[in-house]
This record gives sequence, structure tokens and C-alpha cells, in this order.
Amino acid sequence: RMPDKNPKWILLDGDLDAIWIESMNSVMDDNKLLTLASNERIPLLPHMRLVLEIRDLVFASPATVSRAGILYISDGNQYKWYMESWVQRREDETDDQKDILRLLIDKYTDPCLDWLAKNTKTITPVINFNMCQTLCHLLDALLSDETNKIHFANGATNKVTYETFFCFAAVWAFGGALSVKDGEDYRTKFNSCLLYTSDAADEEDSGDLGGCRLITKKHHTANTDTEGTIDT
Repeated sequence: RMPDKNPKWILLDGDLDAIWIESMNSVMDDNKLLTLASNERIPLLPHMRLVLEIRDLVFASPATVSRAGILYISDGNQYKWYMESWVQRREDETDDQKDILRLLIDKYTDPCLDWLAKNTKTITPVINFNMCQTLCHLLDALLSDETNKIHFANGATNKVTYETFFCFAAVWAFGGALSVKDGEDYRTKFNSCLLYTSDAADEEDSGDLGGCRLITKKHHTANTDTEGTIDT
């Protein structure tokens, strides 16, 4: 009922309910009118759009599906194209610096995601795309203009420094939704199984970054009690 005619988006997220979704059919057809139980009628004006962000269509009837434009986003390899697009949009970095980011993405992303899927449970469902999106946002903050002036002046390509920032962001992007669940501390488990290679740490000493233990390959090889590893 706002007087202006600026674009309005009504976003409904969550699982569909078999009862209320049928009531939305009249909103999504040519009538664009919602009739409440009190007989009050609420029109969907021309400058308004309705978006339903749902997990599945189990309770959606053919009548509902036929009235909506369905956009299915799978949890396949979408995150890879997103991260490649993110690298390309970093206009302030040289081609060599972008190549380092691509190498780090290939080196850590898939192994971490695969290990998490096989060995951990999150406190809330998180898809791979969300974790990779978080990783890119954290790297945007870490690789800021101020950081570039200090560490990467004149197009410097210090891979160890890049890897340090990348690992810090990966710890929180991939491990942020982990906690104690069913009596098992998955954050500690992920902590102990994140392998930090000797490119960015001395092979004789394990390092610590952002409160997360980063185990070098030499120490990790000697630790036979670890249930899983991330081989890089």
C-alpha cells in the first residue's frame, strides 16, 4: 500500500505448505489478487513481483507450477564458474596474480568440500556454492587495496602470502558452520585435518592461523590417528 510505484519484490522463503500455496494461485495468475479468510482482497500491483525461494516442489500442484517461472539451481559445479568470474572481476590484479588465485582455488576448494561432505555435519545446511561465495567475500576483504599496497606493490606475486590469506579465508568459509553435533566436535576435526603445505609454512613446524591449527605435510604424515586427510 505504499504510494510510490518503485519496483517492489516480495520474497517468500522456506518450505512450501500445501494449504497456503494453493491460496497463492490467484496471485500468480492473471487476476493477481490474494483473497484472505476475512474476505479482504490484496492486489499484486504491476510494479510488484513475487519470488518464492524454496527447497523443493513436493507440495506444489501442477496448477502452481504452471503459473510460476521455475529456476532450478543445482549444487553441482556452479561454484566453480562463480569463483572464476570473481577472479576475472579483480581488475586491480595482474594476470600472474590472478593465476595464483586460480591455482589456490584448484588446490584447496574441491579437496575441502569433498572432505567436509564425507567427514562432518554442519549445524545448519550449507551448500557448496554458499561456502565458496563466503570464501570470495572474505578474500575481497583480506586482499583490499591497503593489503595490495603493502604486500603486492608493483604487481608482486608472492605466492606464500597469497596462500596465507587464502587459507585464513578458507578456514572460516568452509568451517564456519561446523560445531559440536551428536557428541562430536567437527570444528576440531576439520581443524586437525586441514593440511597446510610447506609452500607457506616451514615443513619442520606446524603453524597456527586465525585460531586454526594448520598441520604441515611432515607432521601430518607422522600422525596415524587422524581419520581423514586433505591431500594437496
